[in-house]
Formats: sequence, structure tokens, C-alpha cells
Amino acid sequence: MVASWVIDGQERTSILTRAEVSNDKVDVYIYQNFAGPSAKGSTVTVTLFIPKRAGTYAIGPNSLASGSFIDLDTSTGNNKDGYAADTGSITISTLTATTVSGTFNLTGKGYINKQSTKSLTNGKFTATL
Repeated sequence: MVASWVIDGQERTSILTRAEVSNDKVDVYIYQNFAGPSAKGSTVTVTLFIPKRAGTYAIGPNSLASGSFIDLDTSTGNNKDGYAADTGSITISTLTATTVSGTFNLTGKGYINKQSTKSLTNGKFTATL
């Protein structure tokens, strides 16, 4: 496992992450395939954009960090809305030339249905740069 989080009260894990450096940011991509461990019949993609230095970054208006996620229910074919995090935080605890790791908590509003909110909590990740 290289990433985990709780969504809708269920712990999820992922064995696939990647990260890349772009200018002064680190972009982290976390993928959970519907057939993967603890997938519960859905595919979740989490994207984190963070300054390229260790620290904790709040998410909000004019923030240096941002995140988004989508939970696709592949067991029913019901593609759910994507969410742009408008509150929460992302922490980079380790950043080396080859690895980034940290934690995240995100609460987002739906891209399509702005009244819909969803949270990812207790998130942890490790990704290779």
C-alpha cells in the first residue's frame, strides 16, 4: 500500500501513486482501481498539488495547495461527480530527490452539483518522483 484514506466511512487503499515536480510544485496522483484492494466496486482518483517543500498547507481561497478527487462507481456504471477541495490540508512530511510522502484531509464541492460535498479523511501517501 502506498496510499490510504477514508471516504464515505470506508477505508480505502491504493497501490498506485506517482508524483512529478513542475516548477515550484509537487503534483501527486493517487489511483485506486475498481479491482484493487478495498476498492468496494469503485475507482477513486485523488490529485494533490503542493509547494515543493516540507510543511503543512491549508486549502482555501488563495492557497498554495489544492486537491481534487473523483469516485467512479464502476460496479453500477454510475459515474459520480468530481470534487474540488475547498477546505482541508495537505502535509509533506518527507521530500527527497526521489520520494514524497505526507498526509491529507480534503472536503470538496461537486464540479457539477455544487450543493454536493464529500470528504476524504486520514489520507496518507508515498510516491516516487
